[in-house]
Amino acid sequence: YSVDKDAISLRGGKGVSRVVQEDGTVQATNIDLTLDPRSMKARGSVRSTMKQGAREDSKEPRASILEDDEPVNVTAASLDYNGKTDRAVYTGEARLWQSDTVIHGETIVLDDATGNLEAHKKVRTQFLIRDENAGDKSAKPKPTFGRSDDLLYVESRRQATFRGNAKITGPDSDIIGDRIELFLEEDGNTLERAEAYENVTARLDGGRVATGSRLIYSAKTRRYDMQGAPLKVRRQTTEKADDGTTTTRCEETVGSALTFDRSADTVSVVGANGAPSRTVPVPCAPGGTR
Repeated sequence: YSVDKDAISLRGGKGVSRVVQEDGTVQATNIDLTLDPRSMKARGSVRSTMKQGAREDSKEPRASILEDDEPVNVTAASLDYNGKTDRAVYTGEARLWQSDTVIHGETIVLDDATGNLEAHKKVRTQFLIRDENAGDKSAKPKPTFGRSDDLLYVESRRQATFRGNAKITGPDSDIIGDRIELFLEEDGNTLERAEAYENVTARLDGGRVATGSRLIYSAKTRRYDMQGAPLKVRRQTTEKADDGTTTTRCEETVGSALTFDRSADTVSVVGANGAPSRTVPVPCAPGGTR
């Protein structure tokens, strides 16, 4: 303990060092802690357990994608916490989890001052999201998987942005794009809408795969609106004859805008400047249209 610096150094040797506080526990091989201003550096097999809402006098916002009544766990090679900014940076195969919510990345950043969350490099996520209808609160959230180079969650907008080689896989559809944004309702697990930008591919119901430059999905209306120059929709169908043989056919529709209503299972594709779209038969890709 350094009196002049108001700092504590813990060295675990072959064991572990541990700091227990009201709002959680941090353990690692070595921990350096300053008391005023509060800061921490932990190195080697870091494990942090944070109790949500543990401090009753705390006015800090909470990320809505995390539950209030369950602890949040994070593991990494190192942790740097700055008490002045309430910002914790976990580096080195970082992994955050709470129940069925999981975030992987080389780096995970938690900003307790804003409730924001970041993950960088080889990001993989699993969230429980209710995406059937934003107005149906009785529907159970289902696992939704994401991957990207970077993830930024902004609590004030309840917006999760996946950037770089982004892909979102839900129970009923896949979306791929350079950037994908998910906007959540106040509860943090009900989807309001999803947007995708640049090099967008969407796997839709009915064996359809659409490619374009921008997509907007409204969970409340269950409608996809997609644009492209050109926009292409490929569909594969399989028919079974009376003798048991099957025939697979594929067709491609080319236009500039698509509207897909999931509730009615209807698709409308229009060409540029309102001209009719065109549909032509095409060879089926190996392994299907997905």
